[in-house]
Amino acid sequence: MRIKGADQVISNLRRFGADADREVQRVVATTTHRVRSRAVREIQRAPATGRVYEKYTPNRTHQASAPGEPPATDTGALASSISAIFDNPKQARVGTPLTYGAHLEFGTTRMDARPWLWPSLQAVLPDHERRINQIFNRAIKGIIK
Repeated sequence: MRIKGADQVISNLRRFGADADREVQRVVATTTHRVRSRAVREIQRAPATGRVYEKYTPNRTHQASAPGEPPATDTGALASSISAIFDNPKQARVGTPLTYGAHLEFGTTRMDARPWLWPSLQAVLPDHERRINQIFNRAIKGIIK
């Protein structure tokens, strides 16, 4: 038995695999860089509405962020340390090696959280999902003609 058009469907499936893979890799890379950029921007532009306290040297003060706000930058070390690491072309991580980055993100027993990474991911995730869905919708249309 021979199914009419089966060769074309098989050809489209093969092409779909390679084309979709490249497009997904581009979307993952773009999303990863957007999360990183947004996290840095959130820290650098956070409204400092928390308490004011004196720093290590006399006459140097810092106004902290309030609980629930992104951390207010002081030295810029946290924002500068945020990086994107690609485990493979379709998997990446954004974060910081600085221990206090996690303390700020999740809080501690002595401090409420000042999330900076999770809100950045949540802000770009809808566009990421929309773009991934577009790739698969285009691929399906190309396979089933």
